[in-house]
Amino acid sequence: MNVKLNKLIYGLGEELQLTGTYPISAQGVGIKIKLTQPDGKTREFGTLVDDGRFSWSWQIPKFERTSTVVNERSALVSTTALSSNFGVYLLNVGTDTASRNLSFKVSSNPEEDFIQLEPITVTTGKPVYLAAEKLHITGTAVRVQQGNTDGLVVPYRVEIIVETTDFPIKRFKSAQAFLDNGGNFKVSIDLPPTVFFDGAYKVSAIYQGH
Repeated sequence: MNVKLNKLIYGLGEELQLTGTYPISAQGVGIKIKLTQPDGKTREFGTLVDDGRFSWSWQIPKFERTSTVVNERSALVSTTALSSNFGVYLLNVGTDTASRNLSFKVSSNPEEDFIQLEPITVTTGKPVYLAAEKLHITGTAVRVQQGNTDGLVVPYRVEIIVETTDFPIKRFKSAQAFLDNGGNFKVSIDLPPTVFFDGAYKVSAIYQGH
């Protein structure tokens, strides 16, 4: 499952647009969306998969939340900010078997503000696979490029590793993938039954040391 936002930093009153893809065979699957606000409060939404795609939108609050306070001694009226609409919001998007986490920020100055992102994320198409199936891996990373002696820009590749979770750690498979223009990557790895037996395995991704 792949999910993305139309941008990462929003101003008050703007519309957040979320789009995603899900296996084409899935029709009418319910996608759960959990929104966690900067103050920790959560809200839940949902949408449906249609022809392997889904979308959802959310209106950013139009105003900053304030409360009027009357100072009786000085007969002055002032406003005191409540828990703010500004800050970093978290989105958990997915089903009971797979989900993705996204972050975005609401700012009073979205043109010049920034958000600190995780350098790399990785997820599998589902939590449990059978031997002989293909392991589908997707992820995102903050793009980094390198230049060579000819002045050409060469993108770094993501290294994906499949290994055991118990000591001693044994690496079974590794693969490499390039990032697309949106910083996403995906790769499929065979799980031959002569190599992968019943047990727990860990999938990790390395990109520029992260």
